[in-house]
Amino acid sequence: MSGLNPFDLKGKRILVTGASSGIGASTAVLLARLGADVFLVGRSKERLEITAKSLVPGNHRIGILDLSKVVDIQSFYEQAVGDAGPFWGIAHCAGIQNLKPLRAITSDFLVDMFQTNVYSAFFLAKMFAKKGTSEPGGSFVVTSSVMGMAGEKCQGVYSATKAAIVGMVRSLALEFAPENLRINCVAPGVVDTPMGKKLMQSLPQAARDQVVAAHPLGIGTPEDVAGSIGFLLSPASRWITGTVLVVDGGFLAR
Repeated sequence: MSGLNPFDLKGKRILVTGASSGIGASTAVLLARLGADVFLVGRSKERLEITAKSLVPGNHRIGILDLSKVVDIQSFYEQAVGDAGPFWGIAHCAGIQNLKPLRAITSDFLVDMFQTNVYSAFFLAKMFAKKGTSEPGGSFVVTSSVMGMAGEKCQGVYSATKAAIVGMVRSLALEFAPENLRINCVAPGVVDTPMGKKLMQSLPQAARDQVVAAHPLGIGTPEDVAGSIGFLLSPASRWITGTVLVVDGGFLAR
C-alpha cells in the first residue's frame, strides 16, 4: 500500500450491480468520489441514468442486465470488459428480499430467490476470476445480510441465500488468492433503502418498533454500507479476504 490516501481508487474500473437505487447507488457515488471509473449495472436504464448524473465526472458507463437471468451474465461481463477493460473490482449489491412463511414456499419462489441472490454472485465471481478480466490485486465484494447469521420468522429462504453468500466467500477466497484477487462480503442490518422500507411497511407497527429497537445505533443508511464496501474495494484492505464485515448498528451484538 502506497500513497497518502489508502482508500484512493483513482483510475480503477469497478462494476457495481444494483446501481439504480439503495446501497448500490450509494456505493457507486462513493466509488466515483474516490476516483474510480464506475460501470453501473441494473435492469432499468432510466434509473441508472439518474444514478449516473449524481456521480462526480469520470469514465463511467451503464449496462442493462437482469441478474436473475444467470445465463446472460457471462456474455454481459465479457462485453463489459471488451468495452471498458479489465475490472479492478466488483461491488455486487443487487438482491431481493421477500418474506414468506415456510408453508407458503414454492419451488418457483426458491429458484427465484437463489438465482438472484446466490447464483448471480457465483457467476460474477467466476467471470472475475477468469484470466484477463480483472486486474491483479483486485477485489470482489458481495452483499450478504445479518439474516445470514441470525434467524427471523418468515425469512427462512432469504436467510438461506445470505448464509450461502458467507460460505461462498470463505471458500472462493482460497481459490482467488493464488490469482492475487480478494473476495469479501458485507452483512448489513436493516437499512433505509426502498427494499428496507418495503420490509418495514409489511410489518405491523409493534413489529416495526421492535426492529428499530434491535439496532442500538438505529436503522442504517445506504451510505453507511457503501463506506464499508468502499473500504473492502480499496488498497486499505489489501490483507483482508474471505471475511464478513458486519455493518448492522449493533444488531448482532445483542
